[in-house]
Amino acid sequence: MHINTSTRYDIIDILRGVAILLVVIRHTQIRIPFEKADFLMNIPTPLINAVFISGNEGVRIFFVISGFIITMMSLNRYSELQNINAKQFYVFRFARIAPCLIGLLTILTALHFFGVKGYVINAKFSYSEALFSALAFHLNWLEGMKGYLPPSWDVLWSLSVEEVFYIAFPLLCIISKRKEVLYLALIALILVGPLNRIFLEGNKVWQTKAYLSCMDSIAIGCLFALVSHKKAISKTVTQILSVIGFVVVVFVLMEKRGSSFSILSEYYLYKTLLSVGVGLMLVASVRQQLQPLIRRLLFPIIMYGRLSYEIYLTHVFVVFTGISLFRKYEISLSDSWVWLIGIVFISGLLGYLVERCFSTPMNSWVRNTFSKSNSRQVV
Repeated sequence: MHINTSTRYDIIDILRGVAILLVVIRHTQIRIPFEKADFLMNIPTPLINAVFISGNEGVRIFFVISGFIITMMSLNRYSELQNINAKQFYVFRFARIAPCLIGLLTILTALHFFGVKGYVINAKFSYSEALFSALAFHLNWLEGMKGYLPPSWDVLWSLSVEEVFYIAFPLLCIISKRKEVLYLALIALILVGPLNRIFLEGNKVWQTKAYLSCMDSIAIGCLFALVSHKKAISKTVTQILSVIGFVVVVFVLMEKRGSSFSILSEYYLYKTLLSVGVGLMLVASVRQQLQPLIRRLLFPIIMYGRLSYEIYLTHVFVVFTGISLFRKYEISLSDSWVWLIGIVFISGLLGYLVERCFSTPMNSWVRNTFSKSNSRQVV
């Protein structure tokens, strides 16, 4: 079975949709303890862990998808990674990431200087170093050294990791004259990730947000794309990969805090296992299509996945507003599920408006202005 040639992969968008849902739900759950509500009292703890306490794992899923998609689309475009056009690559990445990021930082700057509660940078940081860290791809390092920034700034830590990957990827491809060298580099990153998390024990922020602590997930995505690119895989094998990957991902999400994981939990080693599960699903996802009925049923989460970048950057505004109203009107925990659904829905709506009215037009403008090629890229 060969990879389909459509510009979107619905199953990848579903994975993105699940990932961003986990992030939005977690950022809401931190402030509204849904697990204490009566309607969830009889729900098994592992299921609560999977749904409500897996925000960081959602980000991990994004890392694997980024590595996989960037590698696969680069192979499709340039045939060999050594042929990658670095300038074009950087223009495409800048066009996709920079407009929304700069727009968000402009809004956060205004909120900070107007003293809006929840958006003011605390005394541990100066505004200038927070802004510079966001623009210079080391906000994760800053938080690792000094602690958490306000939530609206904190979400940018993962962009620092991905942006460093985007800068290094073309250079690594050009330097690696042979695929074997690239394979060894990726395997090294996969091995270093867990070791780095063990080494950084005691600093929980830096342990999970350091560049090397996260690069194993991105490297796994890259390696799975490299190994499987244009390989003919039978329908049976594809289905087996899907099932194995799905089981691994669900198991990790449910048991990551369980005693059965012990050392895997203590040193966040399960994050590598989760990444492998996602990688297996990605290999299968580009080789199979959803049935029309299933696609229609899952279309809301597919759209949520397609808007995941915009939702990720803006959902904190919705969460903060929702929490403020929840507390102001003293909503009971028994009715909190309605509030959660509302926050999820409005976060998606805001992401849609940002994508339609700002990020897509700006993306096209930057590409048309700075690149001779106007070909589409799935990211």
